Amino acid sequence: QIAAANNQIQNHTVSTENLRRDHHDHSLKRNAAFVTSSIDSGVHKVPFLEPRLYWLDEYGSMQQIEYGSHGHGSNFVLSVLDRNYRRDLSKEEAADLIRDCFEQLRIRYVINSPQPPCIKCVDANGCSTMR
Repeated sequence: QIAAANNQIQNHTVSTENLRRDHHDHSLKRNAAFVTSSIDSGVHKVPFLEPRLYWLDEYGSMQQIEYGSHGHGSNFVLSVLDRNYRRDLSKEEAADLIRDCFEQLRIRYVINSPQPPCIKCVDANGCSTMR
């Protein structure tokens, strides 16, 4: 990790996630465990550009996933994603799907924000806000 940062070597997403999982595993073995779950993404460049999404749970289990959510309201969000997610969604369809997830949370979970969610898209062109 340090050598990669010092030598400006770009790690593959898989290597980075395995490094994170390994650090998490060592902390569990030393009784210095921290309770955290994370969803991380990156682009795997070999053999072609392919986006990857990984879920790392509090026990150090890592899974490659198509879509994800974690936290108290995740079951409600995952029910919407299970029904409506497709690999070929356009940006607008994906933004609508995220809005549907937030609407489900407003109905079935406590969210008192009067403002719509701020949805950002990160792609090869950079970061942009979706309207």
